Order: sequence, then structure tokens, then C-alpha cells
Amino acid sequence: TVQSTSTETKEIYLLIQSHKQLLSLKSQLIQNGKALFNIDPASLGEGISVLTILDQTKKPICERLYFSPPHTQLLIAAQADKNIYDRRNKVNLQIKTTDEAGSLTPADLSLSVYRLDSLQSEENTDISSYLWLSSELKGTIESAAWYFNNTDAEKDQALDNLLLTQGWRRFNWDAVWKQEKPVFQYLPEYHGHIITGKVVHTKTGEPVKNIAAFLSAPGTKTLFSSMESDENGNVVFDMPDLTGTSEIIVQTNYKQDSLYRVDINSPFSTEYAEAQVPVFKEPNSFPATLNDLNINMQVQNIFTREQRNRIVSYTNDTLPFFSPATTTYLLDNYTRFTTLEEVLLEYVTNIFVHKKNKVFSMPLYDKLTNQYFNTDPLVLLDGVPMFDMNKFMEYDPLKIRKLEMVNGMYFFGNTFFDGIMNWTTYKGELEGFELDPHAVAIDYEGLQLQREFYMPVYESAEQKNSHLPDFRNLLYWSPDINTDVSGKKQLAIFTSDLPGTYIAVLQGNTASGRSGSKTIQFEVR
Repeated sequence: TVQSTSTETKEIYLLIQSHKQLLSLKSQLIQNGKALFNIDPASLGEGISVLTILDQTKKPICERLYFSPPHTQLLIAAQADKNIYDRRNKVNLQIKTTDEAGSLTPADLSLSVYRLDSLQSEENTDISSYLWLSSELKGTIESAAWYFNNTDAEKDQALDNLLLTQGWRRFNWDAVWKQEKPVFQYLPEYHGHIITGKVVHTKTGEPVKNIAAFLSAPGTKTLFSSMESDENGNVVFDMPDLTGTSEIIVQTNYKQDSLYRVDINSPFSTEYAEAQVPVFKEPNSFPATLNDLNINMQVQNIFTREQRNRIVSYTNDTLPFFSPATTTYLLDNYTRFTTLEEVLLEYVTNIFVHKKNKVFSMPLYDKLTNQYFNTDPLVLLDGVPMFDMNKFMEYDPLKIRKLEMVNGMYFFGNTFFDGIMNWTTYKGELEGFELDPHAVAIDYEGLQLQREFYMPVYESAEQKNSHLPDFRNLLYWSPDINTDVSGKKQLAIFTSDLPGTYIAVLQGNTASGRSGSKTIQFEVR
């Protein structure tokens, strides 16, 4: 029912959408200050549906939310082999996942097993309540799962009040009517880390377009990216295998563009979250809990620091970005000369090394056109581009282990090169080569490698009798527990030296979108 203070007869519209899908668009005349729309609840989507009233000019004037409980769900069954365990004991956990009809189905789950105390209790929300309810609303919702676990009139009234107070308008309607496409501030990183920056004029600070910028992370593996700046001076470098803390070198070709520099954007957000962290209050009923947890943490840091900092084996691509190379030279397989000029003249083929106006030039032979290029190739030393050929030719070749060449035009992003010469030193640290002052070296945090969750194993008597303390209150954590095609999974978890009540929290979904959660508890004495 739509009510208006105006008695004038006007046409209004009702737009209904759910999960970014348009469900229906209806029109009705508002007469004597009232209009009625008939909506079949079965036509609405599962979860939150947004009902928006538009006036005759198609501008939104009010909005209402409606919630339909999901009809499909993932049922998770979990059972431990015992209810009570000794310390340093093995817990066998059986997991089974089915759909609402009871048919076994594979699912992707997360599992957390932790100790309950006055500071850490069972969560009041789960994956289903988040996906179907709280993710569509603003603000904090206390006990979102309660709206799914109750079916009485009190719940319906509470849910109605929640939707009235926590609803929000998600669209900028002016942009919708103008058919403006949304602009995303951050690109999705499908293949690895993306580094952004801006090419600016060193004198004026203004952005400059159509300037080639180069970014490198020195090492034995060639981590290199190039990009030409756009209309606003922006550059985007794709660095898929940049992991951990490393040094990056960013520059333009100072032999051609000495008046420009590249400013790298901060990899961290410049905006603060709107959510306010509540003030921590130590529980009065168990004042020693915080002190006990502090001591336990310090003990673990002293005795198991190395085990808890282990990294999951990471296999990255060891081939350079231009692989495969046309020709590869391992310099130790040849006579070691004392100058790079001798190396190039004596046994490197398909290259024309000469001086032009007292400046070294070394164009490559293009096997596609059967002639030499007119310009020099991209010359890299440990992934860092070299622009001053005279300075580079003074470098000690005895520090170089390998040379890889690409004899052909190479397109990389929106830049291209007349071939590539990639030199790699033994240590991958530029080995004493002094960078030009125009180049900027920055300590940069790349992708963090995944840590291996630490859980000691107590299978044998020797392991159980170990004198190393085990004060873990988090026994197990994994975001990647997959049941097999029969919907089953078996896990082994080991208790610590801390007695108490422990809870196992399983949450996840299926490929078809069913979501569900399950919790079980057991005692450790």
C-alpha cells in the first residue's frame, strides 16, 4: 500500500529487484492519496528484495525491503568420536554434507576449532545469515542467525522492524537513468599483484600521457613490467609473482624522457572503515582470563615460533615473461672475457655491436624480416632495464651467469620492443651496478605467502610425553575443507594442554549456491 499526502491523481511505479536482478516493474495510479500493488510472494527472490517506488518522473521517493527465507540449504552433519578427551589426545571428526532432500553432495567448507571462555564465545552469525540477510543491510545486526532459527510471530515482527530501520538505497538513480557505467577504483587481481602509479612532470607535477614507464623487482627470476601512461598519466603494472617484501625499481627511459618520474600509489587503503571498534571491557566474572591468554601466547611465541611461521610451499613460474627465449647463453660454458663487448663479439650471434656517435648500439637480427632492427632491444640486467649502453658495456661480465635473447619484435602490454636481451647475474642483486639517479628504488610489500597452520601431532607415546608446552586455544583452522563426491570427509585434530570446552564451527556452500553451518562441542580434561 502506497499512501500520499497529495490528493492529485498521478501515476507511480513499483520496481522490485533482488540480488542485482530486476524481478518486475509495475505501474499504478495513486488516487485520493492511495494506491495498491498486489505482489505474489512466490515471485520474489530468496533473501532480501528491494521494493522502490518511483514518481511520474521516475525518481525514487521511498523504498521498502522484504525478506523471503531461502528454500534451499546445505545440511552439514559433524560428529566427534567421543564427547570427552584427555589432553594431547586425537579427535576424529566425521563430516557429511547433504542437500535439503537428504542427498549427499560435495561442499566447500571452513573449519575452526577453538576453546570457549569469557572472551571467546560462540558467534551469533553464520554464513547463511550473512549471505541472505546482513550483507544486504547497513550497520551491525545482533544475532543475525536468530532470524533464521525462529519461525514465530515475534521473529516476523522483529524482522519487519529490522528491515524498516536498516534498509538502504543502493543506487545513484541519476547515474542509472543516464546509463553511466560504474567505475571501479580497484582492479580485480586475478593473476597476482597489481601495482599502480602515475607519470608526472618533475617540474610542474602535472600528469603526462603516452610516456613509457618500467617497473622491476631485481632477482634471478625476471620480474618486469612496462606500461605507457594513459590520458591522466596513470600506469598499471601486472606483477603476478611479486611476493613478500622486496625492492622495486621504477623509472622512465631517462635518455628520452628525463623530465618525467613515476610516482607509485600506496598499496594500502587511504580511507578508514566506517564501523567503529567497540571499547574493550574486561569481563568481571573471570578477571584472570586475559592474563592467562597473554601468558599462553608468550609461551607459544617462545617455544613454537619457527613452527608457526612455516609457509605453505609456493610454486611460482620460474620462466621469464618472454619465455621461450630464441637463444640462451650460459656464460660459464664459454671463454670468460673481461669486457661485455668481447662477449658479444666473440660468441653471441644475431647481433650487430657497433658505436654510433661514440655511443654503443647493438640492434638484434630479426628472423622474421631477415634484417637488423633500427633500434636497440630491451636490455635487462636482473630484470632492470638498461638505457645507457655505454655505462652498461662497462659492467663486469664475470658477474653474469646467463644471457637470454628474443630475436623478434615483442609486444608487452601497450609497449613493444625490438627484441630482448635479458642478462642475469649469479645472485640476482645487480652485483654492484649503480643505478641512474633518475631511477627510484622503493621497498614494497608484495603478496603475502600463505602460512601453514601449526598443529602438533600426538600419535606416539614419545610425542605425547614431550616436554614442549602446548598452550593452544585454537586447535584447528582451515578455510579449505572439501567433502568428496559422496559428501564425506574425515579429519584428525589433536587437543592441547589446555582443558575446557571446545567448539568446532563448520561453514560453507556448494557449487549450486546452497549454504549452511554446523557447530559441535566437546570437553578436554
